[in-house]
Amino acid sequence: AVQAPSDKDAACQRLRAELEQTAARDRETALAMLRAELEAEAKHARDAAVRETEMRAAEARRLAHEQGDQAVQNAEERAAQHKARLDGVIAQLDSEKEEVLRVKRAADAAAQLAAAEKAAIVARAEAAERATREVENAAAQLRSEVASMRAAQGQSEEKRNEMLVSANKEIDNVRRQLAEERGRIAAEEAAVAATNARVKELEEQLLDADEVRRQLHNQIQELRGNVRVFARMRPPAPGTQCAVKAIDVESMSITDRLGDEAVFSFDKCFGPEATQDDIFEDVSQLVQSALDGYKVCLFSYGQTGSGKTHTMLGAGEGDQRGIIPRAVQKVLEHAEQLSKKGYEYTMEASYVEIYNEQVRDLLKPGADHDEKHKIVSAPEGGCP
Repeated sequence: AVQAPSDKDAACQRLRAELEQTAARDRETALAMLRAELEAEAKHARDAAVRETEMRAAEARRLAHEQGDQAVQNAEERAAQHKARLDGVIAQLDSEKEEVLRVKRAADAAAQLAAAEKAAIVARAEAAERATREVENAAAQLRSEVASMRAAQGQSEEKRNEMLVSANKEIDNVRRQLAEERGRIAAEEAAVAATNARVKELEEQLLDADEVRRQLHNQIQELRGNVRVFARMRPPAPGTQCAVKAIDVESMSITDRLGDEAVFSFDKCFGPEATQDDIFEDVSQLVQSALDGYKVCLFSYGQTGSGKTHTMLGAGEGDQRGIIPRAVQKVLEHAEQLSKKGYEYTMEASYVEIYNEQVRDLLKPGADHDEKHKIVSAPEGGCP
């Protein structure tokens, strides 16, 4: 049978619609499969990238630890060498100190001996003078007696001559004793002069030894470093956890919020348990350098509330005193001790505040301290 044209068109349309539906389903199926494959490949690539990143991070951490261990080892070796040099200088300084003490004791003993000998010489000289006066008085009395004997009647010439001879012998004997005593006095004065010269020599040796002590002391300070940085950890507040931890006397670690730990090294680290005495013990050597004529500067740095004022000023008159009152007391005490050796000190003090880049004189009368000062350089260079 032959179909009509309208039936053919309808069949073609139905076939076309079926083909389009089939093509749409195949396309959606293919797209879904392709999307799944792409998602799988993306997940695989992401996992591979994460694993590679973790491996690189682990390798970087390992290298950092190795470098840190090597740096620590190098620092320990340098510190050991530095400590060996310091031990040698300190031993030499101790030896010089012992020699200074020995010379000082010898000078004191020589001075005491010279004073005793001088007192004995003075006593003997006074005794000799008294004996001389007594002899002269006796001679005058004898001459008077001789004159009275000559004038007396009935006295024989022989008796008068015997008395004159006896008186002359006694006078000669006294004169000889006086000459011997004067010789002894001259010898003792020469001994006193020699003792004084020895005392002066010992005093010069003491000054030379003190100069050597100053040089060795400041050489130690230079070996320790002309610029030194100390770090002090403030104790944590109750109920809080401290992110800073002391590792040893020269390093500390800080833990951030992510838990990573960083290590920092300083010339000296003081833990939360360190006292004001511990802090000043390492600082007091700089005060001695200032007394020896070296320029010394010490300042504290840190954020608000970190303990700068407590470290520098402290509180009260006891163990809680800070660096400033302890340093002033040490300067005055050492100046008084050295004044006995002939040193003279002229001291001047200033007390200023630097706040918001403004300098104010806190010793000027008045409560506001409104007058501002400028920081200028000395024309000849260096500190004034």
